[in-house]
Amino acid sequence: FELVESFEDAGISGSTMDKRPGLQAAIEAACERKAALVVYSLSRLARSVKDTIAISEQLNGAGADLVSL
Repeated sequence: FELVESFEDAGISGSTMDKRPGLQAAIEAACERKAALVVYSLSRLARSVKDTIAISEQLNGAGADLVSL
């Protein structure tokens, strides 16, 4: 595997996905490349299960994957 790009939302509250430009950019990049979005913990990806599922479905629909370490 090759790390293509790294994204970060340091210091930004994870309460809503809309206010996290790093997350939005990471999702878009993974979708465009049909790559895997790798996070070290699902709890750091999104605060709610609903948002985590929405991200997973968006990635899946674009032919990309979600991987949690």
